[in-house]
Amino acid sequence: MQAEQEHARAVADWQKKALANYPSDRQVDHFCHAFNTIWRRAGRTLGESTLVAIGDRALFLAGEHYRLFSDLTLTEEGIQSAQLRQKADEMSPPEREKAFIHALTRFLTLLGSLTAEILTPALHAELRNLAPRNNAPLHPDGFASDADEEGQNEQ
Repeated sequence: MQAEQEHARAVADWQKKALANYPSDRQVDHFCHAFNTIWRRAGRTLGESTLVAIGDRALFLAGEHYRLFSDLTLTEEGIQSAQLRQKADEMSPPEREKAFIHALTRFLTLLGSLTAEILTPALHAELRNLAPRNNAPLHPDGFASDADEEGQNEQ
């Protein structure tokens, strides 16, 4: 329970910087960017099939509370923003934010539980480094441009 609370705090700190006062399309981009950054960082340690199973489980659990995540598929790159855009537009901004927070917290909690929290410090550090910079554009699939990503994800 304590670990889940730590994950929730890390996600809440990210939310204040990445979701508040942004329109729906930008929130989707920021969520996908966060999910995929965590995905890539965890992928350095975990195998692809393990990571896909954990990601699928996190989205399934999030989908039980928010239909935004039902019927989503993961690729080797993680989650794709195009799948989320239409469903996200149908939600109120507060509900959309809660959904994104819930999904990221589930993902971090599952990763932490299945790795005895060994990856947690690195994953939380990645999340902290994702604060949007001057509303810089993200790639349509939620990835930062190469210039934004240089040096941020190495640990």
